[in-house]
Amino acid sequence: RSRGKIRVATRGVYASLEQSCGVLPQGQRGRESMSQDEATARVCIGLDVGTVRIGVATHADGADYAMPHSTVEARPLKKACEEIAELVQERSVDTIVVGWPLDMDGSEGRAVRRVKKVIDALTKELDARGHVFEVIEWDERLTTTSAEAMLIGADVSRGRRKQVIDQVAAAHILEGYLKSL
Repeated sequence: RSRGKIRVATRGVYASLEQSCGVLPQGQRGRESMSQDEATARVCIGLDVGTVRIGVATHADGADYAMPHSTVEARPLKKACEEIAELVQERSVDTIVVGWPLDMDGSEGRAVRRVKKVIDALTKELDARGHVFEVIEWDERLTTTSAEAMLIGADVSRGRRKQVIDQVAAAHILEGYLKSL
């Protein structure tokens, strides 16, 4: 594995949600097949990159479910990348699953450019630390909407939702990836 290797996985995160909203899941691009042992041995984190905050999610070793972990302020970008890099090194993460904010028609817009900038800065930070990792770009359409609906359904206050929405969305992204393995 090389440093900063990027694979793209654009399969929809929640097929049932996508089907109910009339969005068909797309096929995967660039995913190599891997054994079940390789899949469960991975240590991953999920990132939901927003303009103000970056949600972070983790998973237990060998588990196919994700847990919200933390929210990092997106600005200044260098500081945000340093915080995420610390977590990556602390947990010996080898796979970073980043929400890829495609437009509903599947095209890449302004949000994708913002996420690319964050990925580039994080890659630079982790490469400088000598950390070997892989980045998976995961289709994140409707994850924040799904996370917010779940939090509203759980009767979470508006103020608390604002604090945790990004990390819950990151958990949705990471869990979608883990379940695809």
